[in-house]
Amino acid sequence: MENNNSREISLLGKVFNSPLDELIKVDAGDKTTEGLYKKVRISFLKSDLDELKSIINSIDNSQTCLLKASKLRLSILENNVSESQIQEVLNLINFDLNWDPELLGLSAISFSLIKKDILAREYYKKAQAAFRLIGLEWRSLISYQNLVNLNEKLGVEQNMINHYESIARRANKSKLNSIEGSALLNLSIQYESKGKVLYAIRLIDEAIELLKENQLSNEYFLALGQKASLEYNMGHYDESVELINEMKFSTHPLIINKVDYLERKIINWPSSSLENL
Repeated sequence: MENNNSREISLLGKVFNSPLDELIKVDAGDKTTEGLYKKVRISFLKSDLDELKSIINSIDNSQTCLLKASKLRLSILENNVSESQIQEVLNLINFDLNWDPELLGLSAISFSLIKKDILAREYYKKAQAAFRLIGLEWRSLISYQNLVNLNEKLGVEQNMINHYESIARRANKSKLNSIEGSALLNLSIQYESKGKVLYAIRLIDEAIELLKENQLSNEYFLALGQKASLEYNMGHYDESVELINEMKFSTHPLIINKVDYLERKIINWPSSSLENL
């Protein structure tokens, strides 16, 4: 993964900044802080609660930032975050500057989970800046994208296209294909809402090509869903059915619900197409 910041990224930074496929390859040792947090992030990204709990039990109480960050990740995974737990993590800001971006990022996600949206916005902004300051562009862009999505949800953002285009440009510059693909997916949705269907299709085709690197990711399947919806709206029923069928390879609840929505949407399609579902 390339980065637009020329400074060398620390080993802990690589552990923070790597998506799952790259994180697995990071040589961080076994019992080191970096090695333990690598295991934490892998188990978190795989939603392996038992493994995550086992790793946490092996962390010494003296490894304060490592332990608090790992426990907060466990609470996020269990959807059992408390505001007091977030505050414990925030109290560690400036305790070890190497950990600040990660603690800010986890706090932002946690505030979002407990519907403290104003605080979530504040800490997504701080996390985006902190990750970018030390060259962790992938995590910076994730925080930026989460901030933009939250602003849209709250109805406080009027320039969604500008933000998603900015994310896509930054991701393209750093060759972060998954982030660029996700941004193009969101741009396709935005342009479709403005009636620019042909441009929306062009964008979603580019997104799918970028996201093909990980065909089991939620973003890839969501991109297929957006393309299926566009094809449906243009009357291309068989093409849409084919895309929906490909989405069924996902077992994630988010994608299963999207498939269910799309299939209910096409209830009045010609019978020849419905036979293929």
